[in-house]
Amino acid sequence: AEGQTPLCLQWKDESCSRYPIDTDANGNVLEKQSVVLQLGEDQRTLCTGDCPPIALGALPQDFVEQNSGLLNSGTLFRCNIGARGFDFAPDGRPVGA
Repeated sequence: AEGQTPLCLQWKDESCSRYPIDTDANGNVLEKQSVVLQLGEDQRTLCTGDCPPIALGALPQDFVEQNSGLLNSGTLFRCNIGARGFDFAPDGRPVGA
């Protein structure tokens, strides 16, 4: 196989990024980490920018209904991830943060 595996394309560590973990000006790890996700084609799921995108969560249905005229596929959302990190389904798929 030629090229990088999907895991390599998603991996972020000190070998490929100066800032693998968000820190303050003194280098202290922040309580919550931030990630930018994009709104999927269904205008509800929040996905990575990978090809193909990986769905990591979904907007609450009431939020989608209240903002239906403002939501477009590809809209970017900045999300904060707390100490629990991501939640995974039994099959290993991420289901939330």
